[in-house]
Amino acid sequence: MTDPSLHPPLQETYETFKDSIYAHYARAGRVFPWRESTSLWGGLVSEFMLQQTQTERVVPYWERWMYRWPTPEKLNQASLEDALREWSGLGYNRRCRYVKECARIITEEHKGKVPQTPEKLLLLPGIGAYTAGAIACFAYNYPGVFIETNIRSAVIHFFFQGRKG
Repeated sequence: MTDPSLHPPLQETYETFKDSIYAHYARAGRVFPWRESTSLWGGLVSEFMLQQTQTERVVPYWERWMYRWPTPEKLNQASLEDALREWSGLGYNRRCRYVKECARIITEEHKGKVPQTPEKLLLLPGIGAYTAGAIACFAYNYPGVFIETNIRSAVIHFFFQGRKG
């Protein structure tokens, strides 16, 4: 997709960068259950679980969690003790408390639907700018800008290769 607001040399650079990202993903992209799921709730849960936790460690937790509580309503009905027990081993129990509180708010104030925009997601507990952007982008294909470690690495490698600090 071309962007008519970009000058031709910038458009070419943009296309080359985009093509390199897609080619890398085709070669080395990993498959995770939350990427295959169409559950918006599952996307929110994965973002909380992935904070400061290696992706491979999250997979079995996410799968068990989604089996037990596939919707915010189901988690809202569960006790905090049950949720913390299921979270045990992921660390940072504060994240579990935030997910539980998000489930309550989504159930009671949003009719069980995960909010669609970063602005509305930011109103949920434990959600900052990156998490709000990621959830909106991955769950709703929201055209937002957010930077995380992998995006940062790709941009630096592509645009600043060979430059010294």
